[in-house]
Amino acid sequence: FTVTAARNMSMPTAIIVLIALNWQNSEVVSWIAAGHAIGYFCYFIYLLVYSFMKTDFRFDWRAWPNRKVIAQLNEAVLYPSFGLAVRQSLRIAEGALASLIAPGGVASYYFAYRLISSLQTIIGVSFATTKLPEMSRQAARQDKRKYEKSLSSQIWQVSMISLPISLFVLLFHTQIIQLLYGRGSFTVDSVAQTSQVLQVLGFNILFLSLIPTLNAALYALQKYKLVWWNQVLNTATNLVLAWYLSKLYGIAGIAIALVLATIASVIVQSFMLYYNRIVQPIKEV
Repeated sequence: FTVTAARNMSMPTAIIVLIALNWQNSEVVSWIAAGHAIGYFCYFIYLLVYSFMKTDFRFDWRAWPNRKVIAQLNEAVLYPSFGLAVRQSLRIAEGALASLIAPGGVASYYFAYRLISSLQTIIGVSFATTKLPEMSRQAARQDKRKYEKSLSSQIWQVSMISLPISLFVLLFHTQIIQLLYGRGSFTVDSVAQTSQVLQVLGFNILFLSLIPTLNAALYALQKYKLVWWNQVLNTATNLVLAWYLSKLYGIAGIAIALVLATIASVIVQSFMLYYNRIVQPIKEV
């Protein structure tokens, strides 16, 4: 957890330092971009040194991997990577749609989405990351009772944290945007447009936070391909809905499409978990 905390602190710290040093510089935006690269580079060096010096795990190369092992490793690495690439392509498509709807549409959607995405990372990804090793051990031991208990507990915890935050965003969406962005060239119209998007996305906090939890549960069962297919279907559904609803409701329509597609994704993941509970032997590498 200390290493994870260092990762979460390295990039923001680098950005804050560079902003402080270049506040009056006309190239401050470029320095912010450099802060991202510097922060991640520092974390990589720290992780490399920490792994070499502190970890207790050491491996002896005893045999060349066979075709089955290579296939399993490829599945474990490639499908999650391809799924992430598909999901990120959706952000590009959403930005393109927003740019066609209204002046400042890309910024309004991006700023609102980043707030909700940050909450997803803090709540959903944090829980999923910490629970994945435990659930993987339970799945490997075919301990269905403990596996389902861990999953139910995690869903309950994520829900209890997400729901009050979602309610807060729904009630104070305008005040949040005004406080964070309401200055400089961010006009009253910009605040109104962005807060409308944030209000719609406020309904999505719970479902976005549940997705990493359900993904982790499927990863623990080594169902990487199912996660990938769900991400592909979710992205396709999101794109179709965004295209249609943006014509009816403008930028808010893109946000509505994301909410509907995320709810559908959670439902599909739930069915996948129900029909892929520990009823088959977990593949051993």
